[in-house]
Amino acid sequence: MIYRLMVVDDEDFITDSLAYMLEGLEEPTLEVSKAYSAPEALALLNSHVYDIVVTDIQMPGMSGIDLLREIHAKWPSCRVIFLTGYNEFDYAYQALKYGAFRFILKNEGDDVLAEAVQECIQSICREAALTTIPAVFPVRRQTVDFLRSLVVGGAPETGCLQGELERLGLSLCARNPVLLMVGHMNKPLTDGLLAKIGWIVRDKVGHAVHCEEVKVDRQLVLWMMQSVVEGNEEHARAAITGFAEQIQEACQRVLGIHLTFVFDPEPVGWEEIPRRFTHIRYITTTYLQENSEIAMATITYFSRGSLLFPGEVENVSGEDGVPWDGCFFVERLLQYIQHNLNADLSLTALSEHMYLNPAYLSRKFKELTGHNITEVILQSRMDKARHLLRESARKISQISAMVGYDSAAHFSRTFKRYVGLTPQEYRDGSQKAASHQNVKDEQGK
Repeated sequence: MIYRLMVVDDEDFITDSLAYMLEGLEEPTLEVSKAYSAPEALALLNSHVYDIVVTDIQMPGMSGIDLLREIHAKWPSCRVIFLTGYNEFDYAYQALKYGAFRFILKNEGDDVLAEAVQECIQSICREAALTTIPAVFPVRRQTVDFLRSLVVGGAPETGCLQGELERLGLSLCARNPVLLMVGHMNKPLTDGLLAKIGWIVRDKVGHAVHCEEVKVDRQLVLWMMQSVVEGNEEHARAAITGFAEQIQEACQRVLGIHLTFVFDPEPVGWEEIPRRFTHIRYITTTYLQENSEIAMATITYFSRGSLLFPGEVENVSGEDGVPWDGCFFVERLLQYIQHNLNADLSLTALSEHMYLNPAYLSRKFKELTGHNITEVILQSRMDKARHLLRESARKISQISAMVGYDSAAHFSRTFKRYVGLTPQEYRDGSQKAASHQNVKDEQGK
């Protein structure tokens, strides 16, 4: 399991040092992001799901308590660890009162923070294991018939639609477009099973999206979704894609069913639902195998040129008629990494590029290559850095940016850990070796 963690501090050195330390932990597997201010952290929190945030408790422009409130408004289950340079007991009491997970002094050392992160993950696992579902759900026959009519026959005009939504007590708004998601399962759907699946989905993403589900086939269910915060589809998309694997795992553990999602990330008008659903349904029933390991893929994943795996999808081939396979996926992913070493190559960013959920992408890459994707990215960046240090006169700060590091100090620490020398020591040694070789060549003439 991969856990997403963000480090927030207005002092660059502290942010980089903590991120460097946490990235180096063997267990748990962390995808670490960095933010150097509260506004930068809020921007990341709006577009990505985070399991843990490690943050300074006092930063310019926003207190740690205010940031904590914002974090829990977007991701209620996110664990927040506060760091401070002072033993501020009153502030610590407030932080814990408002839901902080831990309060740590900065001088307590890396081991204390690593232990706190491990405790966060244990807490997340315990919470997931405690999922309980109500035994009985009322069957809302009128609601089912109405939602199915939207899929089959299209929506009435806005005024009539809103009136019907309100009469049936549905959470959606006729004025706003909807996001569509289809779930495909390995068992026939009953009304009771559908209600339980819907409960799990709301339990995971209900803080970010309003959603209504309807059975559209014996093994297919359609969700119509809208952002809780009107107009903030970015946060809604982050919740839907970010929690897909947790929803899949909960359905497997609690209900004994295997569920895979196909998601359309572009909002559609109500009148477009029948046409768009037909397209998603075709993709789901034509390409997706019943017990696919994929938790979620967007519809773009299945379009021409997508990156597909044997055993997960079927009936798909390239323009030359040769079926796409894992080698094609690895080649395309490595090509993207090599061409974007200066850009964001986090697992989240790669999964967005490949239209797959992050955990599945990471797991499949290791299965096909035997290597962790983070190790491959690090090796590629260090190889390019060594080449630039040997063959160019660029400043180390310029080289660090060219291989994806926003801090020269962070780059230097990573380079020394990987190569055994600082960038300057490596450059000096390479120049001496080249000079010595030139002398030997001259003597040999």
